[in-house]
Amino acid sequence: MRLPVLAAIVMIAFSANSLLNRMAVVGDERMAWLTLHRLLGGAVTSEAGQAVRYRALQQLPAAPAAIAQLAVPVNAAAGGTIFLGEEISLRLVPSVAVVLTGIGLSPLR
Repeated sequence: MRLPVLAAIVMIAFSANSLLNRMAVVGDERMAWLTLHRLLGGAVTSEAGQAVRYRALQQLPAAPAAIAQLAVPVNAAAGGTIFLGEEISLRLVPSVAVVLTGIGLSPLR
């Protein structure tokens, strides 16, 4: 079985479990369906983004692709700050600085 199919099955099972738990705890069917919709929507968009990223990385040689992967946490932090309004913490700044320094020191071949 291919990995994307397995990931989709796991996400559907997780979503169904969450739906049943929400219905049992809250008793509100509308909230349960909203939860299912959010989980499945997040799974689909996340898997689509991963597929695009890995397809792009296949076009690069190994060293630049590995260096590009190092930037993923920095991109996630920037996206959270810009699009979700997350605060820039005292731990985030040195963490980003260390990652970007490592990327800057990496030899590009």
